[in-house]
Amino acid sequence: MGMNVNSAKSGMDRLSEAAGTALKLVERVNARHEAITGTLLFKSSPEYAAALARFAEPSSDMESFGAFIDAVHLFFYKGSGDGTRIMAFAAVPEFLADVRALWGVRDDIKNHRMQEAAAKLPEANRVFEKYGGKRAEDFSAEDFISMQAAILEKTSDFLSFLIR
Repeated sequence: MGMNVNSAKSGMDRLSEAAGTALKLVERVNARHEAITGTLLFKSSPEYAAALARFAEPSSDMESFGAFIDAVHLFFYKGSGDGTRIMAFAAVPEFLADVRALWGVRDDIKNHRMQEAAAKLPEANRVFEKYGGKRAEDFSAEDFISMQAAILEKTSDFLSFLIR
């Protein structure tokens, strides 16, 4: 069964807009934080630039969506001193806790901790149902793009909060 061109296009448009907004807001947050503290809130390096670039790459399957989750996790947790610079003035937002839940399963599988990964699967499925309306195994390529856009929209909401 092929992808519905109209819904894929609208999903792609939504993703493009959400990624563009998030990237602009990262720049604004960093500029504001640097003006106030003299340091960037989010690290600036080739590794973090690559993570940001991954935000805009469409995810069409579990593997590419996992790479997106890895990028969001890297950028927000590692890129902000394991989250310490964010948590200095804001609680960890719900979307980031959701990303962390998905990343945790991936990390456990990558490191051959299968029992730990299995224990985290119900939480991961809750995240998929929250953002995509269904369990991960029922996702289509369109669903991955929509979920990626939804996470990026929540990312932008949080970044907007940081510059208020």
